[in-house]
Amino acid sequence: MNPQQLVPTLVDGDFVMSESRAIAAYLVNAHGSEKQDLYPTDPKIRARIDQRMYFEMGTFYLAFADCCVSRFFTR
Repeated sequence: MNPQQLVPTLVDGDFVMSESRAIAAYLVNAHGSEKQDLYPTDPKIRARIDQRMYFEMGTFYLAFADCCVSRFFTR
């Protein structure tokens, strides 16, 4: 299902999607309540949610790659 053959993959009826951040955004947009409890409309609160969602991609993954890629692939 996932073109990269990795998890996560979401199947919602006939709709298939991969990538965890995109899946989270889709779930909130497609199935969130009118009150928007999951992804509030206040831009400051939404910014904090986005900050935490993108931390792994922008900070953690880079540090992990710097540490591990050189150890595993430059022997």
